[in-house]
Amino acid sequence: MVAAKPLDPSPAPQVSDALPLVGGQGGEAPLPLPTALATTRQALFAFGRTRSGWLVRTLLTKPKATWSAPSMAAPAFDDDAAPVAIHDGETTWFGVTSKTAGTRIARVETTGAAPRVIAIANVPAKLGTISSFVVLKAHVVAIGRDGDSITFARIDRASGFLDATAKVIAQGAASMSTTSSRSPRATNEDDKVLLAWDADSVPGALDTPGTTPAEKAAPKSGIYVRRFTASGEPASPARRLTRPSFEAHALDVVVELGACAVLASTPEGFEMFRFVRKGDDLNPYGGGLHLAPPGGDAALGADVIGTIGVTSQRLLRIGPGVKVVPSPLGFSPPPGGAFDDARIVMDGYGAHVLFATRTPLGPQPTIARIDGEHMGGTYPTPWIGPPPQRLVVAGLDGDEALALVVDGGSLHAVRMSDAGASRGASLVAFDAKNIAQLEWPGAPAPRVARASEWVVALRDGQVLIATGPRAGSLLGGLPKGAQGGFVAVVPTGNKSPVVRLVYVPPGGKATSLQTATLDPKKGVISPWTIVAESEHHYGALGAARYSALPALGGLVLLTSSGPKVSAVAQLYGLVGVDSEGRAVDLPIEAPAPIQEVSLVPSLGGTALVATLTGKGVAARWFEGAVGWREGFAFTPFRSRGDGPAVRDKSVLLLPRGALPVELPKEAAGFVGDRCRYGLPSGPRAMLLVCEEGSGDAPLAARVTARTLRL
Repeated sequence: MVAAKPLDPSPAPQVSDALPLVGGQGGEAPLPLPTALATTRQALFAFGRTRSGWLVRTLLTKPKATWSAPSMAAPAFDDDAAPVAIHDGETTWFGVTSKTAGTRIARVETTGAAPRVIAIANVPAKLGTISSFVVLKAHVVAIGRDGDSITFARIDRASGFLDATAKVIAQGAASMSTTSSRSPRATNEDDKVLLAWDADSVPGALDTPGTTPAEKAAPKSGIYVRRFTASGEPASPARRLTRPSFEAHALDVVVELGACAVLASTPEGFEMFRFVRKGDDLNPYGGGLHLAPPGGDAALGADVIGTIGVTSQRLLRIGPGVKVVPSPLGFSPPPGGAFDDARIVMDGYGAHVLFATRTPLGPQPTIARIDGEHMGGTYPTPWIGPPPQRLVVAGLDGDEALALVVDGGSLHAVRMSDAGASRGASLVAFDAKNIAQLEWPGAPAPRVARASEWVVALRDGQVLIATGPRAGSLLGGLPKGAQGGFVAVVPTGNKSPVVRLVYVPPGGKATSLQTATLDPKKGVISPWTIVAESEHHYGALGAARYSALPALGGLVLLTSSGPKVSAVAQLYGLVGVDSEGRAVDLPIEAPAPIQEVSLVPSLGGTALVATLTGKGVAARWFEGAVGWREGFAFTPFRSRGDGPAVRDKSVLLLPRGALPVELPKEAAGFVGDRCRYGLPSGPRAMLLVCEEGSGDAPLAARVTARTLRL
């Protein structure tokens, strides 16, 4: 491989100031952020996910108390699971897991100002997704789920984890689920771990008394319970708590006065099942105690008085028999919402309730205390600021860009120059509650284009008209008879009065492309027609990020030999669809056999990047550049799916927002999750469309545009 050529002139990356795209709503409001809660007798700890990470604030439970300044508890990632938190009498523990970044665990101490956070390193292998903490005398136990395995790991309060690999203590998955589950759940019972989890069957487990052979022969998913010592060894037999013919899923497990109880979701609603320890066995008694009909959520807890249940509408005091005394909450959900999720947080003496209300921007928390027999008042929401904005999608076509932004519950279409200057924003008649329809992370093809007015393709084949008199209209869908695949739009720089649509079939079998046109002024899509001589397997095998990108005035698509051909025998090809919807064969002309291939957007236009046998990584640009150029900074396709980075003079490739140049500190923070859309806007420039903090309220995201120049 030849040596890389230096850039001329050498890069000096600079990021412009932020240009707000939508003015934003005035006033303050609770920020809709996922929240986890831990509590002591004197204080609350609230953990909320923001763009910058998981933050923690504390509030002393006294009149007119205010939340402390926030501290960073852990980095945040887009695929984070639900977080967990608990107080152990001295300190608070927080944990959260994502598929991409693993598990982050921290202990949090109260100080006079912002909480003090100490990260716990060396999380054990095979812990999986953390689901519960259990506080024991000797140490704290982390309970996780790794696939179908329920896992167990010990945390020393002073030195961190005591196990290099988590121990598997149970097996079970909630199959055939028609109701919600929070399995596995665990708590302290007599300084042992009491575990409740979902499974269809557990070998060797004791059945519920009265189970018949017919029930045992075809069990439904139910709840199992078992006790474990502080080292993770079984301290009782596994016991099926619910009858095999009755579907149930674990939500909470608590220790009552003289007994234990599990809250379950069932097709009939929410049921509580009690059991007691007799010697080494856990024995259920009685049937399920019906607490509430289906709908919403429920939670179970205990305080010094007894057992507590909450639903989206009531507080339930549950007596030792079948007596349930309901009382109203005394407060309402946020306007237009409901209490969709509920958690009871206990401190060993009293309890608090955390409700979550789902909004288009995320869950909004409501925190209340329980005062004896009745619900007490609510606390100030820990996250307050101007209502946040949310970036849905952004794209660039020619000299103009489009961003769809949610602000104040409304969807705005913002037109801007290729330097990020706003050319005006307009409301889109689209229900913000359905924003998920517009989101398509990692789309394999261009999905934003304009023909005077802008259109945006959805993953289900529909196309949204985003600007103009018909803004908000959803048109089309996949062609008749199509199964899978997607619809790509063809950007033309506003050189056509219509937008060309191309249906790309799934890669499982050789199929022809189909094409149509959309007139955004008339709101009409022409009939789909088959593109002649276009039958291929579309999409490269492996982890190519894009299978279609704009080039040569149309669309370029990758083809392969298909899934029945081994990787070493694959033959890759290119098919172009021109502005008239005709197929054009594009020779690859590689100087050596291609092993891996991907289409990549770059500051020099669309490029084909491949691993060439005996030559390493190389790239071919479709416009301007001739021939193949060898590269460097190879990132294996199979490990990330982004392809390598290739640099030659002013041509830079952009695999998933990464740049093959070293960015200064002031610029590096804007490439990646903070600025989800990096749009090539010139030979050495990118338009960055970002969500970032808003003035004095850093948690309130606003959507901005910046320019990165090299």
